[in-house]
Order: sequence, then structure tokens, then C-alpha cells
Amino acid sequence: MNTPRLLIVDNEASVRLSLKQVLEDAEYHVTTAESGPVALDHIEENKCDLVLLDLRMPEMDGRDVLDAIKERRPELPVIIVTAHGTVDQAVEMIREGAENFIHKPFTPEQIRTTVAQTLAQEAPNSGEAYDKHIGDARAGIRNEDYEQARQHVQKAFAIDATRPEAFNLLGVLMQLSNQYEEAQRYYQSALALQPGYDPAMYNRDNISRSPLVRTPADYRLE
Repeated sequence: MNTPRLLIVDNEASVRLSLKQVLEDAEYHVTTAESGPVALDHIEENKCDLVLLDLRMPEMDGRDVLDAIKERRPELPVIIVTAHGTVDQAVEMIREGAENFIHKPFTPEQIRTTVAQTLAQEAPNSGEAYDKHIGDARAGIRNEDYEQARQHVQKAFAIDATRPEAFNLLGVLMQLSNQYEEAQRYYQSALALQPGYDPAMYNRDNISRSPLVRTPADYRLE
């Protein structure tokens, strides 16, 4: 069986290096590119099975690179790498042809799982697995086992980063640890994915009106 060949496109050397190490440890063949033009030259001249593409880059941003890839290699799967404040753009890029996105900060397990499932094209029972991790995360929050909840949220992200539930629960975990700015960002990410998602709207608004000391019962988990 041929080893899948991956291309990492990111202008930050540290991100390229960390992603390369994680994926090489999973026995993929990995090449990196520091810009969109370099990436496009690479896929023209070399075999490539999947691209991990940073959304924000100078010279040529991720959206332009995605458009060029889909014009030249429409069958080539692309995973968008995105950070807070750009989830809505990443979702739009999925509508334009990207397969999935990885949300910073990410874990090695999330990267490996997302890449493996994207290469497989189909992930049998992935919806059921996502729902189970979300259910276990909710149970962890209710039982005040926040580390367990966080682990299940990260596993849900690895399966599908385009649904709002995991972002809402991560916002709750941030709020429970008094990281209000981070919580707001995660709630906004959930709402970018699904405008009007009630739990995220309730929890976002709850930040300004609730006391500093809260219990899991004060949040909408579903």
C-alpha cells in the first residue's frame, strides 16, 4: 500500500514543523510549503493526496489557494487550518470545496484523526461517534469532571469540526474556568457554524448577567 503524501501550507515555520512531526509520526509522507504559490507549484509537479491549508497567509490567502487547487486538481482533498475569529470563513470554504477544517489550538490526535478520515473519504458511523463524544462531554461537565469533558470535546472536533455542539461545550469549559474572552470566542464559533444555535446564544448572553461563581446547571449544554 502506498504511503499517502500530504502537503502542509502555512507561512509560520513553527506550525509547519509541528504538523509535519505529528503526521510523520503517523507514517505519512509530508512536504511543507511556506506560501500559496510554492504549494501550487508543488501539486503541479508532484503526487499529492491531501493538503492542509492555513487560512490566513500573506501574498496569497487560503481562499485563493483553495480556488486554485480546485481548478487544477478538483479531486484533491483540502483541510483548512483556522483560528478563532475565522471559523465562519472556514465554513464558507467548505461550501466552496474544502473537506473539513481543524480549529486552533488542536491536538495531535485531532490532526491525525481528521487526516485519516478525510483520506478515507467516508467514515462509517462517524455521526454516531461524534454524538457519543458530545454526550460523554456533557456528562463530564454535569459531573464536574472537566478534564474528561475536554478530552471528549477534542475527540468530537477530530471527527467533525463543522458542527456547533463541540464549540459550545468548549465555551462552557472556558467559562467554568473564568476564561470569559475565550468562552465568548467559542460561542461565536458555534454561532458561525449554525446561526441561532440556542445553547450557544444562551451561554454567550449568560456571561454578562451571571455571577462569577457558577455550576454546570447554569449552562445550556444541549
